[in-house]
Amino acid sequence: MSLSTYLAIKLLRAVLNSEPFEVKGSPFVSLHTGDPGKKGDNEVMGGRYKRQPAVFTLVEIETLANAENIEFIAMPSETFTHVGLWDAIIRGNFLWGGELVIPKTTNHGDTFRIMTGDLDIVMDQQ
Repeated sequence: MSLSTYLAIKLLRAVLNSEPFEVKGSPFVSLHTGDPGKKGDNEVMGGRYKRQPAVFTLVEIETLANAENIEFIAMPSETFTHVGLWDAIIRGNFLWGGELVIPKTTNHGDTFRIMTGDLDIVMDQQ
């Protein structure tokens, strides 16, 4: 996964300039039909799709994972290739995005489920 431009700037300012920054509440997970890039592009639309809140726990050094299942109900017919994190359920600021290991296709009305521990957020220091 990679940081959005928004989050990178906020984190740098917080660390280097002591500017306060926090995401209020849990982040919201989004699904994408293509690379969201640095701004959250290609987010799914249709069906009853909406971003879902998620709580993350530390699973190893530099890695967090979702602490419970994340479910998207009544999905449109679509193939999802990426996930994202936002600071709001609607609009808001895109924080982070990454590619699914295996793209997932849903039929109209399906539930898309990310099982506990399957969404890893890694802070890579390369």
